[in-house]
Amino acid sequence: NRLEYITSTLSVRILHGHWIRHDSHWFEEKTKEHYTLWSIVSGTVKITAEGRDFFARKGDAVLFYPGCRYSACTDLEG
Repeated sequence: NRLEYITSTLSVRILHGHWIRHDSHWFEEKTKEHYTLWSIVSGTVKITAEGRDFFARKGDAVLFYPGCRYSACTDLEG
C-alpha cells in the first residue's frame, strides 16, 4: 500500500492541540505558518483557498500546509 509506505517513515510532532467551537458568525483569514490539521466534529466550514471554495463537514479532516493563504467561515449551525 503506497500510503502505508509513505507514513511508515513519517514522524509527527504535535505542537498544540485544542478544541474550538465557533458560532454562526465566525470568519477568519490567515496564512498558515505550520502544517495544521482541522477535524470537523459538527456543522460545516467553508474554506476558500487558491481561488476555490471547499466545504468541510462533520467527519472531514482538513490539512493546511505552511504558506497556505485561506479564509474560512461557519454555516448557520456554527
